[in-house]
Parts: sequence; C-alpha cells; structure tokens
Amino acid sequence: MKTIKRGFFLLVASLFFIPLLQAASVKVASGSDGKERVIMENSLLRLQIDPNRGARVDDLRFKPWGAIEAMKDRNKHCLLADHFWQENWPGQFWEAKYDYKILSEGPAEAAVKFSCLSQDKGIPQVAGLLLEKTITLKENNPAVNVAVTLTNTTSAGKYFGYWAQNICWLGGDKADDQYFMPSKRGIVRSSSDDANPPDGGFVRDPQAGWSAAIDGKTQTGLVFFMDYNDLWFLYDCAPSSTIEWQYGAVAIPAGKSWKTEISILPVSKLPSVSYASRRLLMGAAFNENKQAGRLEVTQTYSASTEPLKSLAVQTGMELLLSHRQTNAAQAQSIAGLDAGPQTFTVSLPYDTVTREPAVIRLTFTGETVKGEAFSETGELFYRGARVSNDDPNSQVGAPFYTIKSPNKIKTTIKPDRIVRIVKARPQVLFLKGLFYSSYRLEPALGKVSPAAEIKNGYVCNAGVFGWSLDFFPYDYDVLMSYDLVILGDVNAASLGETALEMLKDYCRQGGNLLVLAGPLAYGGGGYGATVLDEILPVLIQKPFDLRAVEKGAKVSVAPGALPAEAAALRPEYIHQVKTKPDAQALMTCGAAPMIVLGQYGSGTVCCVTAPPLGESIFCDQPQWQGVLEYVLKKLGLNR
Repeated sequence: MKTIKRGFFLLVASLFFIPLLQAASVKVASGSDGKERVIMENSLLRLQIDPNRGARVDDLRFKPWGAIEAMKDRNKHCLLADHFWQENWPGQFWEAKYDYKILSEGPAEAAVKFSCLSQDKGIPQVAGLLLEKTITLKENNPAVNVAVTLTNTTSAGKYFGYWAQNICWLGGDKADDQYFMPSKRGIVRSSSDDANPPDGGFVRDPQAGWSAAIDGKTQTGLVFFMDYNDLWFLYDCAPSSTIEWQYGAVAIPAGKSWKTEISILPVSKLPSVSYASRRLLMGAAFNENKQAGRLEVTQTYSASTEPLKSLAVQTGMELLLSHRQTNAAQAQSIAGLDAGPQTFTVSLPYDTVTREPAVIRLTFTGETVKGEAFSETGELFYRGARVSNDDPNSQVGAPFYTIKSPNKIKTTIKPDRIVRIVKARPQVLFLKGLFYSSYRLEPALGKVSPAAEIKNGYVCNAGVFGWSLDFFPYDYDVLMSYDLVILGDVNAASLGETALEMLKDYCRQGGNLLVLAGPLAYGGGGYGATVLDEILPVLIQKPFDLRAVEKGAKVSVAPGALPAEAAALRPEYIHQVKTKPDAQALMTCGAAPMIVLGQYGSGTVCCVTAPPLGESIFCDQPQWQGVLEYVLKKLGLNR
C-alpha cells in the first residue's frame, strides 16, 4: 500500500481550517439599502441573509477564498431561494418577507429560524403551508447546515413539491464556471459557456444527493448536499449560473409536516467534483498514455466537513466491451486528510488504439479523527472512443453504462386515522388516460347508479416535469369518500408514488378500484415496480405485455359469473398477465385472463386486461354494456 504522508496532520486535524479565533455568532445589522440583514459568522464563513426578500443568502464570504465575491448582484445572486415547482418562477417566496427568530447566538453554534406562510396565488393546493428554514453554523466548521420544514396549517390536505435554487458566480465572475451532477449514466458536466447544456440542464436520473459548481480558474466552488430519498431532479442552468434541485411532490394531511435537510460546503483548490459524500470529495481527470499503453486516473481528494485520520483508496477498472478487469497493484493511502486537497495518479493497462469505454470502480476505507471507521464506494465512467454515454430516454436504446442507484427510503405522510366516509350520493373518481372513452363506461355508470357524482381527472404530460394528473384528491378524507376509483388506461408515472400509496390505503380501508387496459396500463404503464403490483388481482409479467390475441382464441365466461352472452365479445389485443391464486377470472380470452376480480384489504379490485384497440372495437358490441353493469355492481356502485 502506497502511503502519502501529511506533515503535522495531528495539528491540522485539530484545527481543520485556520484561523480559529472566532466562534459562531449571529447579529442583526443594516444593509446598504438601510434594511435589516441577519449576519451569521464563524472562523471560516460569513453569511448575510435578507429576511425582507425571501430569507435568501445574498452574500457568502469563505475566508480561504480571500477577496473572491460569489454574489455580486444582490438583486439576483443568492443561495437558498425557496420555491414550489408548481408555481412559475420566481414564485411567491422570492420577494416575500420572512419572520425570523434567533435560536442560538454561539459560541459553539449559531442558528436562526426564518418562516413564511404561503398564500393562494392561483394554486390553492400550495396555500396555507408554513415554511420554516433554520440556518445553522457551527464553530470551526465550513458547512452551512439548513433544515427546511413545511407544515400544513389548514384543515384540508395539501400537495406540493419543494424547489431549492442558488444563483452565484464562482470565482467572482461567470467565466469558466463548471457544474457537476451525479446521474445513473455518470457525472453530467456542463459549463457556463454552454448555450445548450445536456437535456436542458436537467438530470432526471440522479444517482446521489449532491450537486457541485467549481470555478475553473481559481478552483473555488460550492458543493450542495440534499436528501437523496426525496430528490426528484437535479438542474443546473449553467448559462444563468444556477444550481437547483426539485424534490418529489408530497401530500401533507392537516397539521402534519414535511422535513428535509440541506448542507452547503464551500471548497478551494479542488479542480472538479466526480464523487461527493459528507465525508470526502474527489475530482478525477483521465489521460491516455499512448506510449506506455496506460490509462492514467488522477484523483484529487479533500475532506468534507471534518478531517479524516486516514483514507485508503483501491482503484479498479472494467473494460465495458471485452469485460476485462484489472486493479491497481496497490491501494493508495493518505495519512491524514483535511480541507487541503491531496492528489495522486493511478496507472492502469489500457489499449489506446481500440479505446474501449471503461468503468473505474473506487473503494474508500478510512477512519475519522473521532475514531469512526467508514467504507464507501464510487464509480467513474470513461467513454474512450465513444462520443457520449447514451441518453436513457433516447430512442436508440439504453445507455451504454449505468450505475446502480441506492434504494430510496420513502415515507408517505399520513393522517393519524384513515377511515372510509360514506356520502348520501355515490361518488366516483374517474382518472382518464389514452383510450378511456372507447370503453363506453358512462352509460353503464348512469344505469347502475343514476345518482352517482363523477369527478374526472386527466393524464397529461407536463413537459419538464413529465407525466401527471390534472386532478387527484391528495386529501385523505376526500379520497376516502369515493365509492369507486377508476383507472382508465392510466400509467403509474402519472399517479406518482404519493397517489399510489394513498390508493393502497383506500383499497385497504374498503375502497373499490377498477383498472382498464390500454397502452398506459399494466406492463406498459409501469405497474410492475409499484404498489399496484401488490394491490391488483393479476401478476404483471413484463414491461411490454400488450399482445395481439391469437387467431381462433375463444372468450370464456366463468360459470355463475357474467351473462353467458358475454362470450360473444371479440377483443383483438390483451395484456399478457396472470391471475393471482386468490383471485377469480370472470372472463378469459384464450389462456389469458380478460376480467379478474379480487380483494385487497377490505376493498374489491377488478382488472379489465383487454384494451379497446383494433379494427373492430369489442366495447362497441352490445354485450359489453351488460359486462360493465355486472362489474360495477360487484364494485359496490348499486347503492
């Protein structure tokens, strides 16, 4: 094992940064405009926060940066701007006045809570949320720690997505700012000089909870850490000098809260960021040594918020075409790592003629100055002769290389009690996708339950934010008042994790669910990787399961179930699913189930697996209305 020694490390580890003469503190002062600012400071950092304009950090000074000023335009540049992504930029918080309360004045810790109550600016679902943002500095620590809490102060459920925005010039100007975001395809890198960054600046498949920006000239910058479990998109609008991210939308019942944590870490002497954790940072650079037939991987390491007593790095490589693997002859060991970066180069055998793409696998083991052992892993993609790693949404196929993402731990915020609510008139929620109208469902609904009130929601594609529904009742009391929910060719992405979890609770408590087939349903709708796979009485077999019905396949009706004349129906396509052991196939088409009835919790769930597609739509046959009426009665709509 090769060891890189760091002289006087014990002294540096105890100090981490110098000077250490000033403890954490907070004070209120007047800005150049005569309005109050909250000033937070420790031995390394000085923050200025404007409570009259969104509680934005409008000035940050990191003492190792010297005179560098990252936020020169106080009207635009900022850190920690709050938004809801349901609102158009700049949104209601940008210029809002926040209340504030000093929680701790130091010396070990300075903390200030800023708060603002959201208003109805045309989107009622985000109104009445109390946003509390607590900013904390600890003495002798370079990190800005932020706790964000949103509490529903109303009596109705709310649904929102939090969006954090930062705008600054690293190094004091816009030129040569570099942006780094971790994706399943490797690090997505862009520059302030890029007029058209990849995918418009979005990373829709984040692989970890961080984003970074470094000035190429001064090697100064910022690394942002956020909760990966709730992270949805990373976004850097490099031409506008922004570092942003959006969280997945959440539903909050009355009186409940959603919380997340953010950390901002200023850095210096770091050329790039290829790996980031709350323990260590690493930037990598590649060089093909053609004369030696080697790939040289130069790695620059820095500790994150606290120094490390030791760090060992094992570097390995796999060529992605030939699948040949090799490891460095020995691990690199650093005897003491603080905020001052340390660099070494690992040389690996590599054919510089064929120039295969490769994955570099890194294993980090070490010990903190507090005596805590740790182990982490990272991966780097080297594209070799390839122009780029394919976009996962491209029509030419999957990306050449992907990193396996960590499993997310998601928690749905629920009311203390979930109970069914029965109204005087039957209530139906009809969520409508591509071919809902071809099912001719409304006449049967009108005949079985003439008094039923029907609320519609439609699938839509919101561009940047992808699939969604224009209506879903994210209030548990409202959802629990429906007698029947219908998914009319609706994909799982439109529902989202929150609505799916709520539907699971709905069925468990006695709600009834009808699922209709189509290109956006079952395998094609992504049901197999969601709670629908648990709820439905059928087993999803594969992602693309819609197939033409085999010639000569007969429709059969289970004895004592549907009217016998239903066997005259002739679907032309069907989803290749299987009936679960505890469910009943009311109709089959050949060997495939066509209508399946089952129970989930106290609720009844029915799946129609034949879509209204083809030259002759089976839903236009007169027997179909009788089938629908039977199914709707089974689903409790005849009260």
